[in-house]
Amino acid sequence: MVNIEAQVRVAASLERVWEIFTDLTCWGDWSTVLTGVEARGAACLMEGGRFRCCLRPYVLPIFFEAVVEEVVPLQKILWVGGRYGVRGRHEFLFEADGEGTLLTSREALTGL
Repeated sequence: MVNIEAQVRVAASLERVWEIFTDLTCWGDWSTVLTGVEARGAACLMEGGRFRCCLRPYVLPIFFEAVVEEVVPLQKILWVGGRYGVRGRHEFLFEADGEGTLLTSREALTGL
């Protein structure tokens, strides 16, 4: 298993960060890791929702579909997906602080 954790502080309100993060139509404006994000149904991340995208790793792009398993408004989003024998569980935690919003990303990869 590989675990990856990162944090970023965004100079914007929790509500604004949540609004932009959950709207898949604007991911192309800020995400350089997941490209070609395409909703399967509603364009907003919600429990049970699905989206397709391309993970831009160092060598070859990897296309996959993710399923949103949990959404706690203004606090947490969890999705899972997999491809080529690798399964990923990606959790995002949102927290307001004095300087804006702290966004924590936790990813657990299992498989090959």
